Amino acid sequence: MRFKLIGIYFLAGVLSLLGWNLIIGNFIYQETPDVLDYQIGNRKEPFSRRVNGQEGYASIITDAMGFNNKFISPAKQMGVFRIIVLGDSIAEALQVKQEENFSGQLNHLLNQTDKKFEVFNLAVSGRAVPDYISYAPGYLEIFKPELVIMQINTADFTADARNAGNQNYLLQTADGLSIKNDTRLKTSGFDKLRELKNKLGAFKPIVEYAKKHFIDLRKKNRTNEVKADLAFAPGAATDDLAAIDWQMNKLKEAYDDKLIIFYANPAPVLKNGRIFLTEDDDQEQTKKMIMAATAKYQIDFVDPYEEFIDQYRTTGQLPRGFNNSEPGAGHFNAAGHSAVAAALFEYLQIKLAL
Repeated sequence: MRFKLIGIYFLAGVLSLLGWNLIIGNFIYQETPDVLDYQIGNRKEPFSRRVNGQEGYASIITDAMGFNNKFISPAKQMGVFRIIVLGDSIAEALQVKQEENFSGQLNHLLNQTDKKFEVFNLAVSGRAVPDYISYAPGYLEIFKPELVIMQINTADFTADARNAGNQNYLLQTADGLSIKNDTRLKTSGFDKLRELKNKLGAFKPIVEYAKKHFIDLRKKNRTNEVKADLAFAPGAATDDLAAIDWQMNKLKEAYDDKLIIFYANPAPVLKNGRIFLTEDDDQEQTKKMIMAATAKYQIDFVDPYEEFIDQYRTTGQLPRGFNNSEPGAGHFNAAGHSAVAAALFEYLQIKLAL
């Protein structure tokens, strides 16, 4: 009788685990391992399913290279004007459907004109400016784009650029600024976990969900381990100015006239039940430094702020936030992506004389 009860409890436990696995995998979170790529950076496995229900909801299948597109091909057809989009989780856009992200919407808008366009979304969560500098030769060689849209926020040139938990990060030594490529992160110690996940098979979503939180914890610990390497002086504003200028110069050298910087403006925001139509002072100061550097190196700069404000005043809809997340915060929702696509399309209409 005792063994029968144990068997019943065991079976109930397995069924419960399978049930949670199905719920997590279909409605909360499902990921696949990274493909190691030293030329354009790590990305996800090709034709793999990714599910995000923690902020917004999207269930997408990656393209043939592991990016968030319905279709991608390095081979370029004659007469096609190609644009690649670089960025972090804002541009990768795992919170909305593929056709709702600004890359997909921009592709649709451009192809309503007399020219043939391809807009490929190459954004990967966690990327920052040192990554775009390091991988520039690979992006240009593989995709041969006419234009490169680089989505940034203020932290991509400052705090995130210095984050030693990233594969490429900004380092200041006695010899000046440089980018450190951390191979320890490229050969991470998750091989055994990946093998275990493959053996478990059906429990893939649960294992990947646990892995995600474990990786986040590991990156935080890794950042603390190498803080001694980051020899930035206490004067944060001065350091930011030098860091922004140095990186902008490297971007100009890497991409020349192909580059358009798109600023993911955080305004308008909802704080304590009130709508604020402008950024906070620190972000505004950093943004001004970035804009000054783009002007100095003659790099195009697009800010969808006016589109965001017009959209809010017309519809009452904020560009960020979802029903299952904090209103007015986090990643762009579908309305935010539409406003971004409209701002970029308007800019390209003038630039390309469409």
